[in-house]
Amino acid sequence: MFDLNRQKSIKDIVKKNVNSLLGLAHQKQVKLQTTLPTNVAVRGDRHMLGQVFGNLIGNSLKFTPAAHNHIELIEEKSDRWVIGVRDTGIGIPEGDVHKLFKIEEKYTRKGLQGEKGTGLGLPVVQEIISKHNGTIEVKSHSGSGTLFLITLPKSRLKTNENVLVVDDEHGMRMLHTRYIKRVLPDANVLHASDGAGALQLAREFNPKVIISDNDMPDINGEELVRNLKSDPTTANIPIISSQDRIQMQIAKRLSSTVQLRY
Repeated sequence: MFDLNRQKSIKDIVKKNVNSLLGLAHQKQVKLQTTLPTNVAVRGDRHMLGQVFGNLIGNSLKFTPAAHNHIELIEEKSDRWVIGVRDTGIGIPEGDVHKLFKIEEKYTRKGLQGEKGTGLGLPVVQEIISKHNGTIEVKSHSGSGTLFLITLPKSRLKTNENVLVVDDEHGMRMLHTRYIKRVLPDANVLHASDGAGALQLAREFNPKVIISDNDMPDINGEELVRNLKSDPTTANIPIISSQDRIQMQIAKRLSSTVQLRY
């Protein structure tokens, strides 16, 4: 049973697929890279969307010699995202491009190392994208690589429930996140490992609360607070120091600034 109404982060879905293919990419000496922003979200089924990106990335590995594959945001329109899956591989002959999404064609080629395909992958990808009210197109020529363009309707991550956790230690960020999720299950928890990253995320997402470590290498907690309070766009965001009695402070501040759901 597929659920097309849940909000999903495309970055998370792509990252999971990239991680699952890193071993194969390493063997082929292909660099997998994604630069999708955190806020690229759609309403759709995680499994189906994962199948889309898994197929496109997997195909690109078959036809890309030692080089790179890049998943990126090509364009942000008023109501849609345009996402690109680009490779520097051998490309697709111009006369074959129109066959890619036609199930009756069963278009298939052997990969650079003799990998076989069924010819059904891209028609299924197109069907999934269509179910998500999106489109897919391809730009390619022999010898010049391939770019798949996926257009999907926007579903922005809710900014009224963002909570920003700032700590240079990964373990502490995870600890705070676990507690926040207990208090506020629907919160979108943003992570920053330093003060500069925290400032950027605070300006972009305007979180309801910032939970910050005080002892950080570049901009410490006090400097971060001064920077936030001097900027009109972030001056009113409540800030909790993680040197305080953290669980008591988080619970008290979240309950007073964010509407809890039960």
